[in-house]
Amino acid sequence: MRIMTRLRAILLREIEAYMAEGGQQADIQSQDIADLLLGLVQGLVLRWQLSGHGFDLEREGARLINCQLRLLQQEKGKTP
Repeated sequence: MRIMTRLRAILLREIEAYMAEGGQQADIQSQDIADLLLGLVQGLVLRWQLSGHGFDLEREGARLINCQLRLLQQEKGKTP
C-alpha cells in the first residue's frame, strides 16, 4: 500500500506539473488521471505475474501507457 500511495503521489505531481505548463486542461481531474494510470499499472503487473512473467513488462507497459495518454488527448479533442 505504501508503494502504491507513493506511485500515485508521483503520478499526480507529474500530471499537475504538465497541466500547469499549459498541457491538457481536460474535463478529467488530475486525481482521476492518476488513478486511471495507476490502475493500468496494477492490472498490467497482475497480468504479468499470473502469466509467469510471460511478456516484456516494460515494453507492454510503455505501449499501454501511450494508448491511455492518446485516449486522454482524444477526450479533449486533441490529436495525438
